[in-house]
Amino acid sequence: MTDNTIDHHRGHSTEGLEDEVIAQLRSLPDVEVPVGLSKQIMAAVHGRKRSWWRTVIFRLSRPRTVSFTPLKWVPVGAALMVGLFIGFNLDRMSTAPEPSPAQQLAQSENDADVHFKLGRLLLANDKAAEALVHLKQAAHAHPDNASYRFWVGVNFWTLNDFDQEREYYQSALTIDPDYLPAHVYLGHNYLDQGDWQTALGHYERVLQDVPDHPEALFNRGVALRYQGDTALENNAWAAYLDHYDRGEKALQAVTYLNANGNFSFRRIQMGPVEVVKRRISFRPDETVLEGTAHHTLEDIGHLFEQNRRLELHVVAYVANDAQLAKLRAKKVKQHLTDQFDGISPQRIKLSWFDVGETIKMDDHVYQLGSSIHVFATTVEES
Repeated sequence: MTDNTIDHHRGHSTEGLEDEVIAQLRSLPDVEVPVGLSKQIMAAVHGRKRSWWRTVIFRLSRPRTVSFTPLKWVPVGAALMVGLFIGFNLDRMSTAPEPSPAQQLAQSENDADVHFKLGRLLLANDKAAEALVHLKQAAHAHPDNASYRFWVGVNFWTLNDFDQEREYYQSALTIDPDYLPAHVYLGHNYLDQGDWQTALGHYERVLQDVPDHPEALFNRGVALRYQGDTALENNAWAAYLDHYDRGEKALQAVTYLNANGNFSFRRIQMGPVEVVKRRISFRPDETVLEGTAHHTLEDIGHLFEQNRRLELHVVAYVANDAQLAKLRAKKVKQHLTDQFDGISPQRIKLSWFDVGETIKMDDHVYQLGSSIHVFATTVEES
């Protein structure tokens, strides 16, 4: 199968990885600064010659007017505080007593966390080679930490070393078989290598715990598309679209679905916004809306009500039955005006035809015996 548009499945960047692995990566602990550390530092520096690291901190702390995203700089603040802690203790090293085994272990864990956070900070700033040194050091110090090994794998992905990437994800799962971020990115890795079945297994594992995980939902469809199982592929696209109705991937998913001859979901242009919704359907030979149509019309109504510059067009098709097509178009209009007080009937235009709707998808032409096509255009305010 040749499909040049399926190479978007990675769909992630090192800067936004926390969002993609959902709550798993949000649980990473911040560095705890010892109680009273600030007072100790101030007491220690009073009346003493400023060392090089204090000079750096002093210059960095001078007032500046900057704009930043707070969450993005959380690792920077954590790393800076830990840097203060390490630098302060370096000055006292010659006179400090020998630490106990428990203190040595705590310091070792603290140092590993510093390397981990600095590595991720460098990775987010496109310094993958430098980041790798720190992330590997953290993973080496604590070989039983799945998160540390996972991020070394991410680092190797940015360096295009996919074999090493896969090895570190697998080692993370050896430590913790339920570590979902590794399952997500192993799925990406195997999908890149053309191992559709193995990739599918990892995505399915993620969806057991997070049924609405966007990457796993979308890429499950990609894997099934390459395997040629059209029925399961269509189910995968429908599952994705039930959760995500707009954006590039939603439009891609409905394109694949429609290209397979399945029109259970349709694109709907609402002025400047294009969304994907389940089709507006009726019971056979009736003017009674199906249950799923109520949800679609509710979503359309909210969008339509919010933008008073929109004019909605309802086009009904019923082969060989213009009267039924007319009644169905009127039913859609009545449903919207009954449910939404803010929608004026004058803003809804109706059309109906006694032929089936013709839809062209690449080299295929599909004929739908009965259907409802809706779209909204923007009109100038009078």
